[in-house]
Amino acid sequence: MQLLSDKEVFNNAIQASKDAHGLSMDIVEDGKVKAEEALRKKTYDEGINYMVQRNRERITEIWFVVKQHQDEINGVFKQIFHGDVSSVRS
Repeated sequence: MQLLSDKEVFNNAIQASKDAHGLSMDIVEDGKVKAEEALRKKTYDEGINYMVQRNRERITEIWFVVKQHQDEINGVFKQIFHGDVSSVRS
């Protein structure tokens, strides 16, 4: 009976050790998954912010060019609306 009792204790100790090892592996894996998700979110947010800033700069640049050449643009529109397109540059 003593041997059977020791066998159960031994098996329980092995199972407890296995469970503890599995739990520690799960904790490490959860930490890695959270770190990877944080990096993905940071990278995504930085990409969005970069695109927004780039687009704002491009729009500002376009408006600068439009304002700089507004008189020429208005003259071309007047020529087109009045049917005189012979002098409009291609």
